[in-house]
Amino acid sequence: WEKDIQVGAALTKKKIADITDFSGDNISKKNRQYCELTALYWIWKNDKNDYAGLCHYRRRFVLTEEEIERLVSSCVDVVVTNPVVNVPDVLTMYRKNHSYHDWEIMKDGIRRLCHEYLTSLAYVEKSNYYIPYNMFIMRRDILNHYCEWIFPILEYCEAMCEQKGDVYQNRYIGFLAERLMTVYLHHHRETLQVIFSKKHFCE
Repeated sequence: WEKDIQVGAALTKKKIADITDFSGDNISKKNRQYCELTALYWIWKNDKNDYAGLCHYRRRFVLTEEEIERLVSSCVDVVVTNPVVNVPDVLTMYRKNHSYHDWEIMKDGIRRLCHEYLTSLAYVEKSNYYIPYNMFIMRRDILNHYCEWIFPILEYCEAMCEQKGDVYQNRYIGFLAERLMTVYLHHHRETLQVIFSKKHFCE
């Protein structure tokens, strides 16, 4: 049920997978900032499976074939990894580890593009956890709605935030997206059936 996709394929001549994020409608060249989200964009625009999602080359969902069959026949809408705990809260830890200015730009993007999510953002800012890694499995209609929501916000951030000299911090779009997924799921908590899965971390 997993298929390999090479991300950032536009940035290299090396091909390491049959599927790349550099075909069809794509944002492959933005991989240094968007990380695994260039794969998500490609899936959104080019894949037609009833369920879709993301994991990483080092992080995989712990799901057996039996569990997958049960998921398909159930009312579950979204599968995500177990949350990461932040103390004292999500906003304070983001400010400590990344650019607080970027967070404020993200908040302004939500205010301009989808202000009805501001209450959920405020909740996540003060909470003690977020759902990490941009890893999930979603029903296709939910994935489409999620992508239609998150990519305009990320594009706003990309336009307004400064590029970072540090390679790690330049992945700021991916870092913001992790927290945004938590905002999205909290906002739709009464209509989405979400379950949590363990993950493997592969050296």
